[in-house]
Amino acid sequence: MPTVDITPFSGRRDGTDMPTADWVRAVRQAVVDRHYATTEDQIRAVNYHLKPDSPAEDHMVGLAPTAPERASLDTYLDELKAKFPGLKPIRRTAASYEAELLKTRITVAELAMETVKRGEIEVYVQEDFANQVEDLAIQAKVKDTLAGYPLWKENQPGIIIKALTPDPTNWSDVAARIRAITNADIHELAVGHRNAENTLREQQLLKANINDLRRSFSAFRLSPTSHVAPNPAMVHPRPTVIRPQNPSQPDRPRQAQFEKDYVPSAEEVTHIQAAREKVISLAQPDTPQGRVTYNQQKAAWASQHDAARANGSQRLWETGYPLAPGTQAPCSRECWKCGQPRHGNTECTAPFVPGEERRFRYLCHTWLGQTRMAPAPVPVNMADWTLIGAPTEDDLRDFQAGLTQ
Repeated sequence: MPTVDITPFSGRRDGTDMPTADWVRAVRQAVVDRHYATTEDQIRAVNYHLKPDSPAEDHMVGLAPTAPERASLDTYLDELKAKFPGLKPIRRTAASYEAELLKTRITVAELAMETVKRGEIEVYVQEDFANQVEDLAIQAKVKDTLAGYPLWKENQPGIIIKALTPDPTNWSDVAARIRAITNADIHELAVGHRNAENTLREQQLLKANINDLRRSFSAFRLSPTSHVAPNPAMVHPRPTVIRPQNPSQPDRPRQAQFEKDYVPSAEEVTHIQAAREKVISLAQPDTPQGRVTYNQQKAAWASQHDAARANGSQRLWETGYPLAPGTQAPCSRECWKCGQPRHGNTECTAPFVPGEERRFRYLCHTWLGQTRMAPAPVPVNMADWTLIGAPTEDDLRDFQAGLTQ
């Protein structure tokens, strides 16, 4: 079959086809150039160039190619001209070509392709674009002018605008400057475009991962033991005892109010301080060198803040927390949000400290050192721990009863 690019002929009078005589002339030349052996092959080649499902195809294919009266290609084509005489398409005006010229633009993504295939050869993108611009300027009859150039220039990428500075004299000069853009510039632009696309893709992927992490942690709430591995020595020894309400005794106050009003004795303070020092000291490795390092940390923080706090020039919550926070007296209930004593975090009305600092204070003040405790269980003085939550004889009896059950 012919490979010449010929507009398919439909026979419709809608202005989309070549004139009948021009089309017949072009297809006849294409068929003759292929040197078909028989007339039947030539007629089949003509039918190949008819538009599918069109009036021309319906008429011509219905004819018998081997009939005596159609013994030649010319006879077959003459019948086509007789069936569809005088077909004239609507001719485009110069104004339509000029409007198309002003809408012509090339994108960075298209320039990044570097070459484009036209038929059997590859053409550089900038040369192909320049040819397109010049052809439209010729059809619009504005080749020697700059009609519409400022509006056209605004829609072009930076590499084209740079090549057109200073302004050219006519559209032919525009096309010449675009062709003068070097392949090295196009290659550099293509590499930069690909790098920008890769960076954008990585940013979008990172943003998606961050959103996934936020959604996964939104339902997570930190509890005192959520970050602590199971360890018998770290479990509060006081058992849960459910005892029936004694009608002869008045209702006990709520535990929160009880803890708020309770003031420990000096002996209890000593025991609790010793227990706290045991736990806090594990913030460093439980080795001679680790204990020395921890004492140095405490001394450095004390030398920096204790003097200011002693003369009242600096409040506790303005000094920041040391590596081992908990500088108020034991059981003073310093707030892990703001550092002020004698109120719990649910009662604190002071502004929150920054998120990371607030998390540091909470973890260090509540469970300092437990995440770095040695794997082996650490002996804990049960009496020291029960004093925190069992300040009365009734609580001590409940504790004893729980141990014997």
